Amino acid sequence: MFLLKRKAPTPIVPTPVIQPPPPPLHKRISLVIDRKVFILIAGSDFLEIELETGKIVKKELYEPSQDAKPYDIFGVVGFLELLTGRYIIVITDRKNLGHVQDKNVYMIKRVAILPLDYERALKILENHPWPVDDDDQGDADTLHEDANLEEEERSHKRYISNEIMETDVAEAEKEFPQIQTTVSASSTSVSVSVTPPSSSPDPLSFINKKQQVTALLSKMKLAFSDLNKKRSPSPSSNGSDSDYEDREGEFTSVNTILNESVATGSGNLSGNNSDMLKSPSDKLSPFSTAAKRVTEVLDGFASDFGAPKVINIKDPIEKNVMDLRIAKEIALLFRSDAFFFSYELDITTSLQEKNAKGFPKKELPLWKQADKRFWWNEHMLKGFIELELHAWILPIMQGYVQCEPCQIDEHDFDFILISRRSRERAGLRYQRRGINEDGAVANFVETEQILSIEIEGINHDVSFLQIRGSIPLFWSQSPYGLKPKPVLERSVNENALAFKKHFDNLIELYGHISCINLTELTNREAIVGSAYREAVERLGDEKNIEYIGFDFHQQCKGMKYENILKLVEMLKTNFNKMSYYWQANKVTGEKEVHCQQTGIFRTV
Repeated sequence: MFLLKRKAPTPIVPTPVIQPPPPPLHKRISLVIDRKVFILIAGSDFLEIELETGKIVKKELYEPSQDAKPYDIFGVVGFLELLTGRYIIVITDRKNLGHVQDKNVYMIKRVAILPLDYERALKILENHPWPVDDDDQGDADTLHEDANLEEEERSHKRYISNEIMETDVAEAEKEFPQIQTTVSASSTSVSVSVTPPSSSPDPLSFINKKQQVTALLSKMKLAFSDLNKKRSPSPSSNGSDSDYEDREGEFTSVNTILNESVATGSGNLSGNNSDMLKSPSDKLSPFSTAAKRVTEVLDGFASDFGAPKVINIKDPIEKNVMDLRIAKEIALLFRSDAFFFSYELDITTSLQEKNAKGFPKKELPLWKQADKRFWWNEHMLKGFIELELHAWILPIMQGYVQCEPCQIDEHDFDFILISRRSRERAGLRYQRRGINEDGAVANFVETEQILSIEIEGINHDVSFLQIRGSIPLFWSQSPYGLKPKPVLERSVNENALAFKKHFDNLIELYGHISCINLTELTNREAIVGSAYREAVERLGDEKNIEYIGFDFHQQCKGMKYENILKLVEMLKTNFNKMSYYWQANKVTGEKEVHCQQTGIFRTV
């Protein structure tokens, strides 16, 4: 008798579940300001932000109250947690710069910074300079720009570069006065007395003096007028905790009025010297004690130099003033024409890096494809990221973008320039130098040049990358001098460890590194320049890096910029070795890579 062996059952292979692609980013959003909640609406997508808790809840439906007011915005930058509460930053104006790989790229023109408070948010939005129209094709700028835009843009560029223009100093030398303000006890006016300066003040104090004083006095006048109408005289303060609670109510109107300028970034809560605001106590009524208090707080925050101001966390006035100052600085920063985004394209990653990672991937939302080194608002969007609200997470990059159509010998092409500034060691010039323990350097920028051309019906993209960054050693410069001398810091071993981390990261990302040092080979910059050369030479024996020195100031002294050709000749061999990235984009969507960039120039 034969026993037949039973066949094992065929295993059932589960059918792979294909995840649907993430929704596209919302391009047009309605922000509804309601009594208890803010609502973000895009089509049938509703997000509720509770004002008391700041909690974010996705809703299926929303029924507005009679007090609800809608405003059109172009995206959410993120949320801020300040001393007095939570704020939301929204994009209220943008400029279309053109197309990169057939996708629109935008520059932020203006933002509104709104406290999660119904009355205060409405006050800001009612006074906000909204664009007359938004040209989604980017053929022209929006039409709302005011008469002071040119001066403001000049100020913003100076803010980013931290440079002083000679014209500013010349104008200030003619106009700078010593200013005192007096609040009259019998009226709501603010009088200003101007006397000639007794001595030559520091040129740094000239900058933006007229604009700051005019805006500040205007806001103070409105604030005092509002207080006179709404606040009855009260006994003098005794400094107790209950007195702080009384001040909270006393200055609600001040806070509301001063909030008007947060959305526009106009005005200034700080002055340029401690004599800018003075209100003699013997001229103040009990009501004017409130005005005096605001003046004292403003005066305490006025100086940009010296030891930092210590905030009294129990005093609502100090907290409000500090929050408003922070909000104003952020609003100004986002009006500096230095922040960019795209709803459909990852602009934080180079073409070659996208190809290496297989991007764009349809199954990944845009924010998961972004290079975190250049994604500036990731932390502010933490609430959206934790809830995986893919359609609301808009990555923003700081840097520069320009798209220009060109023609040479009847050949049409687009030239695109994208500079990406790293967030890893951000800071102002002179106040942030060198390297940190993780190998990140100050003011690190990746610049990509893209030439996009159509040949025989096929789109070709040619890309070349270069980078710049602070000298990757521990060093500093005093921010108080016009030509401060660099100072080396820490031990040789600490510098060597951080230096190695920095170049390990660069080599992994870019390949061979050609370090171009453009600093002075003599004089005050020589101390860090020489240390940089020695560090590269020590590490160069074991790493794929080399050092090239070119004293730019000496070579181009006297407007002899033709000497840059000497540097070009020095780099020609390296350039030919590292090549560039070239991809052909077929109609089927596939990419054919003709060559890749195998090295990079790192300048300082």
